[in-house]
Amino acid sequence: GINAEYMGSDTNWRFRLLLATQLETFVFLYPPQIISEQLVPLAFQLCDDKMADVRLEAVKSIGHILAMLEKNGRKEQLDDVMEKVHMLSGNRTYTKRQLFIHLCGHCIDVTNDKLFEKHLLPPLAELRNDPISNVRLSLARCLSKHFEKHDAWKDNALIQECIGTLRDDPEDVDVARYFRTEKEVAQYLRDQAEKTRIQELEELNNILKSDSDTDVTGDNDDGDDGSSSSSSEYHDIAAGPQKDAKADKDKADATPAAEPPADADATAADDATPPDSPEVAAKEKSKKNKPKSVRVKPKKKKKKKKKRTL
Repeated sequence: GINAEYMGSDTNWRFRLLLATQLETFVFLYPPQIISEQLVPLAFQLCDDKMADVRLEAVKSIGHILAMLEKNGRKEQLDDVMEKVHMLSGNRTYTKRQLFIHLCGHCIDVTNDKLFEKHLLPPLAELRNDPISNVRLSLARCLSKHFEKHDAWKDNALIQECIGTLRDDPEDVDVARYFRTEKEVAQYLRDQAEKTRIQELEELNNILKSDSDTDVTGDNDDGDDGSSSSSSEYHDIAAGPQKDAKADKDKADATPAAEPPADADATAADDATPPDSPEVAAKEKSKKNKPKSVRVKPKKKKKKKKKRTL
């Protein structure tokens, strides 16, 4: 086996790059059993390398391994390699999905067309809707370079579907640029700007609509009493002058005629009494004998002086 010091050290990445470039030659030197047991693990280990150059070089040998095992190996050996390849296409790391695209680009002229169409083309086509724009960009570059002008694949329905989807990529103009002319790219940019403007207006309208709905809901939450009271106040204001006139009229009708005070006769009798009469003298005497009210002042409480202790 290869020394782990060379495989795991960052300073020896050039050795791993040299090894990756020679894997393609090793495939034709060993039988399928050695390829399956030794070269396949080594190739996928280099495909998982930290350095991108090593990964891109190692992936070139996978197509030759598939072709050799399909021709001379057993079905189990081929299925084992194909399972590892599919793990790249569905990997959660977007760089591994990009690596699968590079793998397919190198396999197109190496593997059998039936093998490629059955095992590699479907997962490759699924990446046209990848959420990462870098993956879609790698796919567009691969289709433009290897498939769009290939005699065996340029008319393939799935390839044409991928090209159509990437041509109208909704987010990245660089993806669409691979399948458009300069004039079409300019028109694409104008269309995207118009779509963005319409989307922003719709979002603004939705925000304003939600705010107005919130205000209406807040007014309704105050209760129906407010609306009924406001309507009753409106009717009171409208009927105010008529009510006031009617009330004044009823008040005037209900007020009795002015009558002389009950003590008027007594007052007149008092005025008619002469000042020297015995009745006047008795009244003055009763006023003098009436006791006067005396106001008693409350006694102030004396404050006790505290004795000082020496």
